[in-house]
Amino acid sequence: MNEFLSEEIPFNDIPHDEFLAIKICKGLRPTISKDVPKLLADLIIKCWDAEIKNRPITKELYQTLNEWNDGDNNQNSEIYFQIKGCDKIRKEKFKNRSNEDKSKSFKTHPQAIYTSRLLNFKNLPKPANSSYLSSFQFSSDSNSTAQSTSANPNKPSHHTVRCYGICQDTSTKNYIIVMAYAWKRKFNVLQNTESGLKRILIKGLIHRELHIGNIVCFNSVICIAGMSSCKPVNYEELEDNVYGILPYVAPGILRGQIYTQASDIYSFGIIMFRIISGFPPYYDNAAQYLALNICEDKPNAMDLSKIFYKWMNELSAYINSKENQTELAKN
Repeated sequence: MNEFLSEEIPFNDIPHDEFLAIKICKGLRPTISKDVPKLLADLIIKCWDAEIKNRPITKELYQTLNEWNDGDNNQNSEIYFQIKGCDKIRKEKFKNRSNEDKSKSFKTHPQAIYTSRLLNFKNLPKPANSSYLSSFQFSSDSNSTAQSTSANPNKPSHHTVRCYGICQDTSTKNYIIVMAYAWKRKFNVLQNTESGLKRILIKGLIHRELHIGNIVCFNSVICIAGMSSCKPVNYEELEDNVYGILPYVAPGILRGQIYTQASDIYSFGIIMFRIISGFPPYYDNAAQYLALNICEDKPNAMDLSKIFYKWMNELSAYINSKENQTELAKN
């Protein structure tokens, strides 16, 4: 919730190692921006409580957020006044920033890893509270797996994917949850993303920071966000510095070439891979060698389907051919 409201990823400027785990247990939490309404900030802190029993249940969260959503249209409600006050703070903050600061993107620490991995830290201190917060727990035993499947009913709903049951990997002995593969929804996300990219390319622009985090849902429609770094194709002052989320940056850009519309096409290919496979790109590569590996190879397309495998290869060939980048969008 804090990441969604602040538009900043948690702990992006420090390594995600055992020392961070210790700090989190001792009470370190992501900073809540001053332009977040106090009612929402208090709810965030409540969700972050070190004591599990003090955290709200999902029913309470739904009722609270639903009440505030209705109150947003009521000019006499507290949430309405707080949102309006925070909007003024944001506008003033943006107004006081220099043009250079407005165009900057956040930079992440090279050891800030946002893909799931085993966190086998030992001898961590007892969890404590502070004015910040973030915690994550996961259990892979059969009991917790069975509980998670019982919480996800066999009958599909609007907000959950249908669960058929559980099975066990005979080689690793890990339990696997068998769920419906939401092809229709995945196609819809890709179609809407491509439509947004098409508009950008036809207007002669380059997004330059196209990644899964900039694909958002607005009024039930998938949209492309993060347009602050968008520039015209012939823009003469494109920075020499390479910035962005490394797995989504085209190899040519990493090797010093200028941004082109083809680099956006490459990023869209990575987004396709991410949505279809369900895996983050290069999730099995060591972070310190990732840039080198990207220049030498592409993510393994896996056995997704013949259609998408063909699309991935066509995208790769298209980028290497250096043809007119807007043609793909027009088609």
